[in-house]
Amino acid sequence: MHELSMATSVADIILKKAQEEQATKIHEINIEIGELLFLNPEQFQFCLELVIEKTMAEGAIINITSKPSKLTCKKCGREFRWDRTPDDHYIFPVIECQCGSKDLEITEGRELNIKSIRIEKPDQ
Repeated sequence: MHELSMATSVADIILKKAQEEQATKIHEINIEIGELLFLNPEQFQFCLELVIEKTMAEGAIINITSKPSKLTCKKCGREFRWDRTPDDHYIFPVIECQCGSKDLEITEGRELNIKSIRIEKPDQ
């Protein structure tokens, strides 16, 4: 499951950063997922909640936003966004430019960014 491996990696990064900051609790996690990663946001959130159980992030609010794609056609130079259809999660789509070319450069939409985490630190 693609979502589980990505959620595990994200949890590892978040927990490591929180430990570096001497956090005692993680209250909120804000994540941005590029639409061309083909991660199902609900499944990803479920997996993330699963892997943060019994850690300082358990019970944290998880906010997930989608980052739109941006592609450039190497043949005609047109920049465009991929228009998703409901079936695209189940089948791998063929993405092509209006000119018919499939020689594309993906410039945005394949990233997974941890935008922020809200932590609690002990009183000093």
